[in-house]
Amino acid sequence: MIAHDCDTILFDMLVLAVIHPCMAKLVLQRCPDSLCLILCKQLHRLTELKVLKIHAIPTKSIKLAVRNVIVSNMGFLRNLVVFNYVKHCTDSVLEVAACHCRQLEHLSVMFSKKVTAQSVESVKKFQNLKTLNIWGTSITKEYCSQLLDTLLKLEDFSSDQEDVLEGVSQLPLVLKSLTTTHFKNSHDLASLCHLSHLTLHGVDCDLICLKALTNLRELAVSNCRFSCIETFLMSRGEQLTLLKLKEVSGVTMECITYCTRLKTLHLSVHSYTLHIDDLSLLHYKNLEHLAVRGYYLMSYDILLSVYTKLKTLKLSQAHVLQKEVIVNAITAGRWKQMEVVNFDRCVKVESLMYIVQNCYNLKKIIYKVKENLESSELLNLCGLETYLKENNLDIELVL
Repeated sequence: MIAHDCDTILFDMLVLAVIHPCMAKLVLQRCPDSLCLILCKQLHRLTELKVLKIHAIPTKSIKLAVRNVIVSNMGFLRNLVVFNYVKHCTDSVLEVAACHCRQLEHLSVMFSKKVTAQSVESVKKFQNLKTLNIWGTSITKEYCSQLLDTLLKLEDFSSDQEDVLEGVSQLPLVLKSLTTTHFKNSHDLASLCHLSHLTLHGVDCDLICLKALTNLRELAVSNCRFSCIETFLMSRGEQLTLLKLKEVSGVTMECITYCTRLKTLHLSVHSYTLHIDDLSLLHYKNLEHLAVRGYYLMSYDILLSVYTKLKTLKLSQAHVLQKEVIVNAITAGRWKQMEVVNFDRCVKVESLMYIVQNCYNLKKIIYKVKENLESSELLNLCGLETYLKENNLDIELVL
């Protein structure tokens, strides 16, 4: 017990020596619980702090102690601009923050079930708020409309309540980004004329009204049928630079070909309509980031042959990408700009080695190894790691 106390005191002293009173940013994520608590105890010294982010803390006793420390030290954080307190924020924390942190512009308390309707009056006091994430809290739809009516500078809003725009009277809103779920009345979306980013989880209606959003550039939808957005893509798809589809059924690749300005495309679908000939129609000349999950195509060479500006490529839960396809893509110059590759057990190690040796802009490789890796593959993996070290290549390898 005495030894443990000595270790704690020593740890405190080390943290005290490192923490600078003029520190502007503190992010507590994936650090030991005890370290998280020790750092929070120094909040009273960080009077210049502008960014404070605290993510989920697993240990209950530490979680409660951290919360108490935050509440008691909020008075010192008058310069706070960004406050993220994921999963463990409460009404009492926001009440104290509302009294002291009047410069706050970005607030995220997502997955904090103890943030309830009682916090609405506290949040309303943050009149400079530009970003608000209350996804997974206990704030209901009725109170969401109150917040949207009151926070006139709000540009980015996230809530998991259905039809959050219903009941909002201050239309049109200045929102540029909206993340919500289970939209049943899509006509309210048409009033968001400034909207540039839209994320919808679970869509139960046709989204043809999106045609009115002339500033929309990024669209992400999940858990719905492709027919909900099909008409929009055919008529206004050319304005999108980002398209993410997750658990979307009945995807027709022909419609996605209308999105000629895409820079980012994520496909994670559970059913699709596809003929090999359709892939030859793809003409994403600007595509830089491609992520494909669960897309069981036998002819990857056709898919990859279209994109000539790829910087990042992520493939997961797919058939093994043959080395011949990779060699063809590299020798034809289509992968010359590749910076990051992320393969989930769908590429052999010898293919990775070929990528390393021939993609001169490569900066990072993320590779998920099979549980029962064959001995030959294990040797190849060790050889790859050795090759990177011996040639002093500035390539990060994440296994």
